[in-house]
Amino acid sequence: MGLNAGAPPCAAPALPAHRDDWERRLLADPDLLGDIAFAVGGPFHVMFPARVGRTIEAFREVFERTGVDGAIYYGKKANKAGCVARACAEHGAGVDVASVGELNSALAQGVRGDELMVTGPAKSDELLWLAARHGALIAVDTDDELDQLAAQVIPVRVLLRALPPESDSRFGMTGDELDRALARTDLGPVRIAGFSFHLSGYQPIPRAELAAALVARCREARALGHPATMISIGGGFAVDYVAEQSWREFTEGAGPHWFHGGRGSIRTTRTTARPRARPRWPPSSTTRAWRKHCGTTAFAWRSNRAALSWTARAAPSSASKARKPAPHRVSRTSCSRSTGPA
Repeated sequence: MGLNAGAPPCAAPALPAHRDDWERRLLADPDLLGDIAFAVGGPFHVMFPARVGRTIEAFREVFERTGVDGAIYYGKKANKAGCVARACAEHGAGVDVASVGELNSALAQGVRGDELMVTGPAKSDELLWLAARHGALIAVDTDDELDQLAAQVIPVRVLLRALPPESDSRFGMTGDELDRALARTDLGPVRIAGFSFHLSGYQPIPRAELAAALVARCREARALGHPATMISIGGGFAVDYVAEQSWREFTEGAGPHWFHGGRGSIRTTRTTARPRARPRWPPSSTTRAWRKHCGTTAFAWRSNRAALSWTARAAPSSASKARKPAPHRVSRTSCSRSTGPA
């Protein structure tokens, strides 16, 4: 094997993330992260829930400035740490949940039932029952879910999820299905409070166009006697993690030479030597962590179903290595950096 003489360098430019003052203080401490890693016995994430609160307030300021009567729901699947749901409760934001476990977790952190929105396809009877009992807002994907809710005979508010035009998604209701749902007279205490949709990507124009179309749908629903006053524009919001100039330099230089071990910029040469067998990497076992200590930093590789991720942690300081583990058990919460509701 030989490298192309004119191949561009394999090193990508740095992408320094925006940092708050608390992050700079945390990283400046030579021992703190190592001591925490020693105490919890493994990798951990650092969370600063005050940032979630600031983002909620920023969204609310936009609502007030533009005269929009809006509600904020944080997608719990983005970060299931309890401290995020607690921050939402403390700042009057709702939480979007998609399972019984997520619903129970949000309630345990102080989020009220009427501050929950239940989304996701193929909802279980248990999830629909609990959501209705707690007064949550439920985004309905199919006519079958309306049947399930009507059979419970519990007052409940629902949003009808609209399938975006020209979408090949399996989730959501077509225009004809929406018409049939609005025309139903057997829903009992089920109240159609509006509509929802979910678009991939973060472009504002497609969202605005579909929201405008659903405003007309709300008028039609109200003419039929439904209290339709809400439109949920799902899909989250883009996050600014790095400086604009840094991102531009990164994307302008991106190429195959950065990936796959540089094989995108390698040419083969004839050889008679038998290549040595390469070790399997990463480890085939999904239940084991592969750890490599390098200076004061340790990395743990873990497999979570089909998603692979790297989690960085500081290795214990020399002083902490000498200490014995505490006799009591230290509970851990898996957290990750978040910028607020999506």
